[in-house]
Amino acid sequence: MNPPFILLSEGLDGQPGGIQRVSRQVATALVHSKDPAFIWSANDRLAQRLPSPLEGRGFGKNYPAMFFAACTTQKLPSKGCPVSCWHMGLLPVAAALAARLGSRADLFLHGIEAWGEISWMRSLAMRRIRRIGANSHFTLERFRQKHPQYALLPGVVLPLGLSPEFVQASENAKSKAGFSYILTVTRQSEHYKGVTTLLDAFKKIREKHPALKLVFVGEGALLGEHRVRAAEMGLADAVVFAGNVTDRELAEWYAGCEFFVLLSKGEGFGIVFLEAMYHGKPVVATRADAAGEVIADGATGMLVTPQDREAAAEAILRLLAGKDEARAMGERGRRRVLAQFMPQHFEARLKKYWNE
Repeated sequence: MNPPFILLSEGLDGQPGGIQRVSRQVATALVHSKDPAFIWSANDRLAQRLPSPLEGRGFGKNYPAMFFAACTTQKLPSKGCPVSCWHMGLLPVAAALAARLGSRADLFLHGIEAWGEISWMRSLAMRRIRRIGANSHFTLERFRQKHPQYALLPGVVLPLGLSPEFVQASENAKSKAGFSYILTVTRQSEHYKGVTTLLDAFKKIREKHPALKLVFVGEGALLGEHRVRAAEMGLADAVVFAGNVTDRELAEWYAGCEFFVLLSKGEGFGIVFLEAMYHGKPVVATRADAAGEVIADGATGMLVTPQDREAAAEAILRLLAGKDEARAMGERGRRRVLAQFMPQHFEARLKKYWNE
């Protein structure tokens, strides 16, 4: 990476969400590089002072103002300055900056945002992209299948890692729940997350394990619908909707669960899998997305067919019955995270990506 450097980010100032966590890790890596860098943040105002040698500019969710600034601002680095765009929605900004600097830009893909239709404006902006980074092979290949016109652009897979803030919050974390439960952590805003499949599977599981509970961490527009569904299934007292929580509270939920389940069919990577594995918990997920690049099926967890409540229930019941097997999976999962997916591993991969 040759300074200076421009990073375009969705947000850094503590918003919830995986993309924001990753963006903060990228900013930390820039600090550690000790090279001057500029961060343009779309969804916050960078109220907190950025550590040296970073400089920043926030736009408070005003995307038109961000694009206008990219086209007109006189405060630009030297010609040839590289631009790294960390969200599809910021492509026009990246292209405008790269055009004015006489450079090209990198685009990093996180998942679902990259698998839909591309607007004409973003299509024009893609002409300035020289390389695509992605958090998993699944994310990159699904993007190429959806948009074959970009299949020849060089692609680099950059697996993510745990965030330093989560690792710190997890230190000596212990459960405060006082009951036995399985855990899922997800936005309750998209149907592809598999919440209804999990509720259906859990109803079967409760027949054999009437004291077991299911804990959901996360909020979203579908939360009310899921509450109603749980109540209609007779699970109102068995399902806990914990909402959004602090990092420390999240670590405590992981620490106390029997194991972690997320039956999504559209995870671009799945940081939550790493978080559960870091706490020594086996994971049940689907083989429909990038989960298989994080979870070693049969070794650190179990992968099932998406939307198959019977298969999900069978996997969960197997882990509940086989305590020794579940414990061994959890231990192997933790070793896998410690060896490959800690913050320093991601930062090393990121530096290599920038320097290629």
